[in-house]
Amino acid sequence: MYRKERVVHEEIKNIHGKNLSLLYSEDLKLIRLAPAYDIVSTIVYETSTEKMALRVGDVYKLSDIRKGDFEKEAKKVGLGKNIAMKRFDSMSGKFLKAINEANEQLMDKGFRTEQLKEKILSKGGIAYITK
Repeated sequence: MYRKERVVHEEIKNIHGKNLSLLYSEDLKLIRLAPAYDIVSTIVYETSTEKMALRVGDVYKLSDIRKGDFEKEAKKVGLGKNIAMKRFDSMSGKFLKAINEANEQLMDKGFRTEQLKEKILSKGGIAYITK
């Protein structure tokens, strides 16, 4: 179990130390960078840009990123291709189920989230990386 430390976000194109979050294990022996929560949460708005502050492989534009760019990035940071791509496939394979479950939970509480879900699926990174 991880706990989140300091999450602040201004805009997808803006990257400062305050935009990055670390997750610590309960015993504080493990630490990892928090997921890129801001990509999906801002790209659905018309005023947002697709150009990210950090690249994947050599690509900054969200709609241009493909699975191969994650392979390239894994190599750059010293991760084994097989391990990195296994993790990539696992995470991307769980995304649709997770967003559908979140949408249902929010709709059960009275929120109108169906259109937002569809925007995330059509404009968010998952729409491109699984191609």
